[in-house]
Amino acid sequence: MNNKTVIVANITWNPTGWRNSYINPHAGHSYARMYPGHESLNFKFDKKDLDTNRLIYGFVQWTNPPVKFEDGGIILFYTKNLDMNRGEIVGIYCNTKIIETIQTPWNSFENDKLLSNIEAQKDLSMLFPISLATDKYSKSRLVPQVGYTYKDINFAEQMILDEVDELSKSGMQFQEFDKLKRIYEYVTGKEYILDDKRKTDLTEQDELDSFFSKNRNKAEIIAELKKLKETDPELIEVNNKTYSR
Repeated sequence: MNNKTVIVANITWNPTGWRNSYINPHAGHSYARMYPGHESLNFKFDKKDLDTNRLIYGFVQWTNPPVKFEDGGIILFYTKNLDMNRGEIVGIYCNTKIIETIQTPWNSFENDKLLSNIEAQKDLSMLFPISLATDKYSKSRLVPQVGYTYKDINFAEQMILDEVDELSKSGMQFQEFDKLKRIYEYVTGKEYILDDKRKTDLTEQDELDSFFSKNRNKAEIIAELKKLKETDPELIEVNNKTYSR
């Protein structure tokens, strides 16, 4: 039986993907308009003098930590996207532990100290390449402004499967899928079975990535994409092989 604890934790919006310090000009408290939230670096996985090859450190703003959260649990991160005015699930930490607050010297934060109160396994944690809008899961806000809410394993499993689906639509690369697969298997305790269509999609995506990286520079690829029209055929020929566009 899989009994890992799952919480969804609120983090303040950060248009840099939580890899750079960011001050939210729309924050409700004057303090938050003076200093970056410590969660600003939750998805910067190479923080000097803090992260390691195996572990990453992050921060959740809560009045009291979740007493039912057990070591090895899962944290999904929720934010209110201020650019699109919607709630989103933006990433995940797995094999997570709540720790005594660590203070790391870091410019721009209050007293030039970055605070960390959670620790997670690096290779089982990621910023979702495509954020998941939460209106399909709940009509109301998923998480209080400051804090977290408990969810079950089924909710975490659905988030990962939905992220796989979104990435498949946009052209998922094997590296992204491989990490999501490992996260899925950790969360659920079940093997992820890759269906034939997704196997084909991943193989074709890797073939296209390899071909274009060798034969086109970034500017050429962007120029070609901008020329695409809705009326263009769904099948294309690349290197004497036909692919779905």
